[in-house]
Amino acid sequence: MSDDHRRRPDHRPSTRADVPSAAGNGLPAAAVASGWLTRTYPALARPAFARFITGQMLSNFGTWFQLIAQSLLILDIAGTGKALGITAALQFLPMLLVTPHAGMIIDRTQARRVLIATNSLGGLVALALWAVTASGIVTTTWVWILVPFFGLVQTFDRPAQGALLAELVSDAERPGANALTSVVSSSGRLVGPAVAGILYAASGPAICFLLNALSYAFVIIPLARIPAAEIATRVRREQLGAVDQLKAGLRYVTTSTVLRAPMIWTALIGLLAFNFFTVIPAFIRFEFGQGGQGVGIAEAINAAASVLAGLWIARRPHPPTRRYIAKTCAVLSVSIVLISVAPTFGWFLATMPLFGVSFMYWLTAVTTLIQVETEPAYIGRVMSLFTLGVFGTTPIGALVTGWMIDHWSTRHAMALGVLATAPAAAWLWFAHPLQPTGHRDHWRPRTPG
Repeated sequence: MSDDHRRRPDHRPSTRADVPSAAGNGLPAAAVASGWLTRTYPALARPAFARFITGQMLSNFGTWFQLIAQSLLILDIAGTGKALGITAALQFLPMLLVTPHAGMIIDRTQARRVLIATNSLGGLVALALWAVTASGIVTTTWVWILVPFFGLVQTFDRPAQGALLAELVSDAERPGANALTSVVSSSGRLVGPAVAGILYAASGPAICFLLNALSYAFVIIPLARIPAAEIATRVRREQLGAVDQLKAGLRYVTTSTVLRAPMIWTALIGLLAFNFFTVIPAFIRFEFGQGGQGVGIAEAINAAASVLAGLWIARRPHPPTRRYIAKTCAVLSVSIVLISVAPTFGWFLATMPLFGVSFMYWLTAVTTLIQVETEPAYIGRVMSLFTLGVFGTTPIGALVTGWMIDHWSTRHAMALGVLATAPAAAWLWFAHPLQPTGHRDHWRPRTPG
């Protein structure tokens, strides 16, 4: 019996052949569409996973309402790149300080419970932002007080999502499931920023914050309704104290020849290249004189390209080798250069699809590699370290880019990312090619009692 047979609650992985042809049986159009989806994207045949990403997609719209409104609000109040950089730094500061502990907590409990708690807190933070904005007392200080709590939510939420996905789908379904999860995230950018820009221009930021608060229900309710039998349990091999668990997780990553280099380069790319919440709104405002609608259009184009790329990856997942990741880094470098030298807003918009596609390919490849190559007993800690690399270094990077926007230009701040992506591409390409081991056999189905 295979590893997937042993560890999945339904005792068999879903495959395209498992899904009957709805069209051939005279079923309604909805059933035909459902059958096509599950044949094309096998992970969707697992009801728990399908419900989870559907709720995430709806909630992501609200998250982007808040992020865009938050950036535009700070620009309207303070009008400086420095203020925008401080806001981003405060939002991501909890990731820098708390992420390793978050992974330890996730490894000790069900990822679903963590996600219910984080989304509940996220809704409360959004309600608080709505209250201070709607009452007319909002200042940069109020925003700076509240955004760290939103960052704390993301500190637990991102690695917990990775851990939950590993509990819901098989290894064979993992690349496609990761791509679909990224598609869901990008679909929020496809609609959210554009609608947020229109709402902001018409009604101000308060309505954006309120809609985000309400959107968290779309995640909490499906999570609470996932049957326990559909969640695979993790075999815990160690009974260590908190400090020893943290050390064990860090040692696991640093001694792994498969994980070490991608994790290090991910941290550098997160530091220098992933300051989009700071750079892109400022770039559009200061270089081209565009407001919220311009930001929304740019994000929508970027997201549309990411969604299409993600759907393609999910249909035809590629094994995450080191040279494959190097190629995605190289294309990401080219896209950053083209954006930073864009002479007009039209040129800028024309470069966004390449950026969206390359970002999607890179993120999906790295995430899949780390999830597949990590033993389940360490998945929470390793995904937390990955989150720390991608987002936890942003507080430092945001302050640097904010300073560069004020003292140099937004073009210099945008181009800064090439200092990480280009060397990463070269290193990963010329290093010994990485082949995933596919060795994992550490999952088992939940048993009654």
